Amino acid sequence: MKKCLVTKENLRTLLKPDAKCFVAEKGTILTPGAMDYLREKQIRIVYGEEVSVEKKEECPCVKEEDLALRIERILTKEFSVTDPALAEKIAVILRNK
Repeated sequence: MKKCLVTKENLRTLLKPDAKCFVAEKGTILTPGAMDYLREKQIRIVYGEEVSVEKKEECPCVKEEDLALRIERILTKEFSVTDPALAEKIAVILRNK
């Protein structure tokens, strides 16, 4: 089982500005700072096992069409990837997994 660590900084790039909930899939680990951020912004945490596919679509969290752009933004900001073509290539590989 893969684990995914979500920090306060990650949330700023993962969530849409108007997000009302955050879907935490199985294996997601939220740091205390991330939990505080979600609480401060009044964003509900919905655990993956608790939500059906229909409910996930109602939740304005990470959308598939935004995924590549968000991956590119994370690579640029957090991993200092300066080549946009390389960031795009990595985003495509990750999206297809």
